Amino acid sequence: MNFKKMFLYSLGAILGAVVLYKAYGFTTKQMKRTKKEFSIQKVSSEKKYQLQEPLKASQDDIERANAILAQPFFFLGRGRQCYAFLSSDGHYVLKFFQQDRFRVAKDYVAFLPDSFLGKKLRKRKAKLKDNKREKALLSFELAKKYVASETGVTFLHLEATKNQHQSVVCLDKRGKLISIPLDTVQFALQKRAKLVKPTLIALMHENKMDEAKVRIEQIFDLLVTCAKQGICDSDGALVRNDNLGFLEDKAIYIDIGKLFKVKTPITKALFEHDLRRLRPLDNWLIKNYPALGAHFEFCQTKAIDQFHD
Repeated sequence: MNFKKMFLYSLGAILGAVVLYKAYGFTTKQMKRTKKEFSIQKVSSEKKYQLQEPLKASQDDIERANAILAQPFFFLGRGRQCYAFLSSDGHYVLKFFQQDRFRVAKDYVAFLPDSFLGKKLRKRKAKLKDNKREKALLSFELAKKYVASETGVTFLHLEATKNQHQSVVCLDKRGKLISIPLDTVQFALQKRAKLVKPTLIALMHENKMDEAKVRIEQIFDLLVTCAKQGICDSDGALVRNDNLGFLEDKAIYIDIGKLFKVKTPITKALFEHDLRRLRPLDNWLIKNYPALGAHFEFCQTKAIDQFHD
């Protein structure tokens, strides 16, 4: 092979590699984009959820929910468990469960050989996904049953219904209007809360120190109330991920996908350990608003003293 042929061969190989690399990058990017996009299929599931206890909504509750759901909703965000849409009046958040996260990916299934070991691994993977789904749905069920006021949950739909709800119109992230038949999907309707730090900053900017202190007290009231109900939250990024918020007269959990119920009363030591999740807020207050930081420490001590060893 002479030099010219070698050069052309090498050039062709390089160009081919570049084309393959670009094609792979484009395909990967498209797959990631498709994965993030909202669709009815992603929030639909044929699997039923068995309620731990009866959770039958009254006719008044259904009518109130339908009145709220009659307005359009706009894409707000996507967490690890739900797609969230904000109502046009700005007062409510409609959450749909990401059912596709609880399915075994097709590429994972295709990768496994059709053997005894492959079938066993697929079955194990499916069971893990089912357990995650059950745990997430149970968390929402606990929120509605025991701490609805502390989570802002006004309506919860976990079981399929017929002619109970209309379809809701949602505007997705890419500007596409999607009509979702609510009878066929699992969803939660939650009051929209204001985030903690922006609320405190606004109050301090207006020299409303006393109101800011009340807001801090409300955070501890939330954790104390839930703990005494036996409801705990395993969210370790409570402050960092803005999963706490304020309604007009109280603090609530915004993310309610990690709640669980304990069988024995929560002790003083356990509650004090749980309050470590608020440490980032404590540090932030001490740095920016020392007076509020001192009040935070006072409220924390007062909250801990409400429990016994």
